[in-house]
Amino acid sequence: MSADDHKKTLQQLIPLELSGVFEADLAIEGMALDRADSDVGSMAAEFYPQSTDALLSEWERLFDLQLVSGLSTETRRAILLDQYRDRGGLLPPYFIARAEAMGYQLTIDEGEATPLQAGTARAGKRLENSDNRYVWRLTVATDLWVYLRAGSARAGQPLRTMPSRDLLQFMDDYKPADITIFYL
Repeated sequence: MSADDHKKTLQQLIPLELSGVFEADLAIEGMALDRADSDVGSMAAEFYPQSTDALLSEWERLFDLQLVSGLSTETRRAILLDQYRDRGGLLPPYFIARAEAMGYQLTIDEGEATPLQAGTARAGKRLENSDNRYVWRLTVATDLWVYLRAGSARAGQPLRTMPSRDLLQFMDDYKPADITIFYL
């Protein structure tokens, strides 16, 4: 359908005979409909991350990708596809594999958080207090931890810290909502 055909179709929707400025408006609207009609095929490719081009920056914004400048379109698309395909893993093996890809060795123990109660506590039982019902206990390889040393620390500092926050950030961003994570 051409712009003139779109214009004629629009004129049929208006019951009055218009001229002057209205005629020019119909011509402009007809051209806009023609452009939209011609863009339908190319915009269909933008619905999918593997074929997007014009909306690549919108896909990156949607997935919260903070990419360095200067990357090629193909590289940006490959990073986007990797992120797109990684969404949705909620089981511990998924998180263990992602941590290994980041260079961390960890284990995840699942269990219910049961606060210490008088009469039920035994020697060696973990002391846990959680408002959530389910917890994951993440045990990260010990060489990743930085321990507090007497004389070099101040009051209020944690007894140990993880020098790199990328694993903690990833786990907090993508863990299931009902899970509380304890880092051991």
